[in-house]
Amino acid sequence: MSEIIRELSVNLLSKEDELQMTDMICHCWNIGGFPEGDTAELLWNTLIQPVISNCYSDPHHALANELRAITNKRRNLHADDSRFIINFELEPLGEYETHLNIRSILATPEQFFAVFLANDMSLHT
Repeated sequence: MSEIIRELSVNLLSKEDELQMTDMICHCWNIGGFPEGDTAELLWNTLIQPVISNCYSDPHHALANELRAITNKRRNLHADDSRFIINFELEPLGEYETHLNIRSILATPEQFFAVFLANDMSLHT
């Protein structure tokens, strides 16, 4: 799983925002596990769009388009992979290198969405 995410993120990662960008890429992987539609858009509008709007200058939607491409790659190239990312860790391996550790679960989109909602609600209580 870590290698797949690294491969998908090769054009987007920089040392300055590696943690935040990895987080968004992991969210894109999860969003791509859903068919196109209302739930996928809700997740995008909750997890990705606010970060792009608040933290990046993306007037021509280049970043948004790259991230959408990641969701589509998951949807089209890894449709048979039922893993959803629930956590990740970037482990420093030196001054210029990190190792990505991914924690995932096997779930249907509906099961993952229920976990997502439960976790989101626990943050607000």
